[in-house]
Amino acid sequence: MSEFGLPLRYKNVITPSRRAQKHLDPAWSPRFIYAETKFDAREPHSAGAEGLMQLLPETAKFLAQSSGATLRSRRALKHPAVNIACGSY
Repeated sequence: MSEFGLPLRYKNVITPSRRAQKHLDPAWSPRFIYAETKFDAREPHSAGAEGLMQLLPETAKFLAQSSGATLRSRRALKHPAVNIACGSY
């Protein structure tokens, strides 16, 4: 369990992402992930959302570009580090 009372399987990814986004409440990302997927990355949602934070590919591409990153492929959204970085931005 984490300091937030949630099972943080991806704490090593969430913590750096949180630090990069200093305006983000540290509990927001893990709570959001828990609400969306309970930390269990699933197959794409019927609406097309992907990964731990259930991001739509178009939204993730926009968020990646806005943050100065590049989303190389839709498949990249399945990787926790990419999904959490985009979703936390």
